[in-house]
Amino acid sequence: MEQHLLPRLNGFELLMASYAMAHLQLDLLLAELGFKPKKDQRLRVYLTNSLEEHHPDTDTLFYAQWLSDEANEANRIKRDTPVMCVIGNPPYSGESANKGEWIMKLMDDYKKEPGGKEKLKDVTKWINDDYVKFMRFAQYFIEKNGSGVLAFINPHGYLDNPTFRGMRWNLLKTYDKIYTIDLHGNSTKKETSPDGSADENVFDILQGVSINLLVKTGQKKSSELGKVFHYDLYGKRDKKYDFLISNSVNSVKYKKLPNVAPNYFFVTKDFDAQRQYDKGFYIPDLLKSKSLGIATARDSFTINFSKQKLKKIISEFLELGAEDARHKFDLGKDARDWSVEGAKADLLKAGPDFKNLVQVSYRPFDVRFTYFTGRSKGFHCMPRGEIMQHLVNDRNLALILVGIGRDLDSFNFFISNHITDKSLI
Repeated sequence: MEQHLLPRLNGFELLMASYAMAHLQLDLLLAELGFKPKKDQRLRVYLTNSLEEHHPDTDTLFYAQWLSDEANEANRIKRDTPVMCVIGNPPYSGESANKGEWIMKLMDDYKKEPGGKEKLKDVTKWINDDYVKFMRFAQYFIEKNGSGVLAFINPHGYLDNPTFRGMRWNLLKTYDKIYTIDLHGNSTKKETSPDGSADENVFDILQGVSINLLVKTGQKKSSELGKVFHYDLYGKRDKKYDFLISNSVNSVKYKKLPNVAPNYFFVTKDFDAQRQYDKGFYIPDLLKSKSLGIATARDSFTINFSKQKLKKIISEFLELGAEDARHKFDLGKDARDWSVEGAKADLLKAGPDFKNLVQVSYRPFDVRFTYFTGRSKGFHCMPRGEIMQHLVNDRNLALILVGIGRDLDSFNFFISNHITDKSLI
């Protein structure tokens, strides 16, 4: 009988409900099919956290001995049983709470540049999404077994997000063939069909999703990369349902994609346009020094249209006690990176002669005044002094770039000769 590992949900009661319903539904289905179990024969469905490695057997656990038996049996499956097929709709959670040592160590493979040697240059926060961890979990067992199939439906972000390039390369090293059906329907990206008509999600969620079949036969050479086959499915929800019901893996007209470094996209791209694009210069190579703009935490207090008004605000602020200043200037509660006392100390340390009143590019073509103390936090919660110190005299230029959505090769841009706010664009 096929073995199943149930992912742990939040809360013991939810776990038990899911576990009990799994047994009940399978019992009913098997009964309908005419299956007659032997005496005391149990279904091989186990209560466990899939993202935790097997651990030594235990004789006691929580509520009862049967839970201890359950944990021990799940450990045996994790430790000894070859896993041929992993099927699921894993949870989606960018702020994942599953941070166990075992799975996080496995995730390091996805946080490297293609080739698996250098650490990924990007911020890797979104690679820690639960669905990505479950893909790595499945890959671990399939690699351990030498062959197998992963069949998941999960967010489609990993197909083309540049930050996931190391993950895609790693998947290509493991699997012989990768089949993806991008169901689109991403409300955040405001996706539409190619003809401009509505594109709907197959679920009632904001994230677009994809169906993914990853196959390892064990016949591909370790030096080779797998083959990627892709299909885009746009349109109304009912149209997508009808397509999926009436088609099989063999009948879908997939498009074979080339494996193109460095991003190894799992979606169709116009690489003729990329060759022309690549003749330009690479922005990170141009910017030897870079930073976010300043963050004040109290814009209405720290930034003003008038230099004289700002000077008056600071003078009154320094004369008042902390609670009186908080009330007069509506400063609210202290935050982790900004406090009334911290702002006072920073201003007094910088000096009372207002030589640090400078212009700040607050929004495009909207130049105001602020008091810039330099590197120290206080008046501003994030002064970004390592970069902004070069802009206080208006003699240097800053190139401000903001990536558009998931496409980090497209930017909004602006130029300023003043220190800049983090929300300039």
